[in-house]
Amino acid sequence: MTQDSPSSYASPFAWRHIGNSPYHVEHGHSPAFVDGALHWVISRSRHPELMDDIEQTILAINVETEEFSLIPRPIECLDLSITRRGDLRLVELRGLLCLSFVAGDKFDIWMLRDYQSQNHIFKWVKEYSFDLSTIDNPYRHSHRFYALRDIQDDGNKFLIDLIMMWHTGSFMFYYHPQTANFRGPICKNISFFSFYTESLRSLRHVLQKGFKFDQIIEGTLSQSQVPLLELESPIYVVRVFAFVHPIDQHAYGGYITDVKGKFVAVEGKKVDVGDRIETEAKAILCGLEFGRRQGIQHIGLVSNAKELVDAIITGETQSFHGLDKILNMITHLLSEFSWAQIFHDRRFSTQVGCQLATHASWYTNFCCNEPPKWFKDG
Repeated sequence: MTQDSPSSYASPFAWRHIGNSPYHVEHGHSPAFVDGALHWVISRSRHPELMDDIEQTILAINVETEEFSLIPRPIECLDLSITRRGDLRLVELRGLLCLSFVAGDKFDIWMLRDYQSQNHIFKWVKEYSFDLSTIDNPYRHSHRFYALRDIQDDGNKFLIDLIMMWHTGSFMFYYHPQTANFRGPICKNISFFSFYTESLRSLRHVLQKGFKFDQIIEGTLSQSQVPLLELESPIYVVRVFAFVHPIDQHAYGGYITDVKGKFVAVEGKKVDVGDRIETEAKAILCGLEFGRRQGIQHIGLVSNAKELVDAIITGETQSFHGLDKILNMITHLLSEFSWAQIFHDRRFSTQVGCQLATHASWYTNFCCNEPPKWFKDG
């Protein structure tokens, strides 16, 4: 069954219902995308009969075939009845499906080294094991969960997310296996943040390597073929955001940094009319205008409005009726920069986008060349 987008524009994109999941999955757990499939931990509270079934722990859906399948957990993780729902978590690391399993003060990291779903061959390898008792006492109590977020320095440093229950905060630690100690928290009292769910090269990596954007980012718009290291003036990144309230509060704006992520300026505007697509288009236009006012010559604009970005890149904007004026202004502004790229990227922190948009929509317009006191860059 196909349903057209509720937008007033004749968008080529549509939602399609492929059926219901055969199982409930753990609430609040983000899926891990590996080998062309999304993976979730099956909810043990909704399916207690599966508690002792090793074969039915992880639910996967292949995004190409749209078929569900089951993946067993490591055979050593036998009794789940003594664990809580947050003690079993999935994440993608190094292109592999990674499972973190906490039992008491023991934190085990398993990686799925052999993944052949069609032949039902799954080989889990326990790569690491940590002792959580070395964490300082203020961050050790029963109302917490742990999740592995990153492995750095060839396995010599691990980024651990300590999540407090009842949404009372979150803390980030580094674990060093050589000393078997945790360092941190490196940041704390974070009520909400989001980790990137895609893997595109950062602009800093691009600058260091001297690549062109159109060599590494699918569907980019290039105004210059000059390698980045040959550009005479610095490159800045403008991440744009749009916020559409179900009733009447809309906001959009832009957040400018250098390629190393250092704050340059931020701007937000409130608007009382318009739908999602129009607000996202205004956000892109606002970001470009913001960049010009800042005197930027070389710009990389990031938006999570994929359909708009694709239309601007290809020039096929016919489906967005009523936005001709805004899209023409965007195209014109892009040509005014000495070097410009625009691309779709969902990695713009959810925390940053939400706080900027909420502040603009519920309070007032703002434009700051210094980080506002309420602003936290996630």
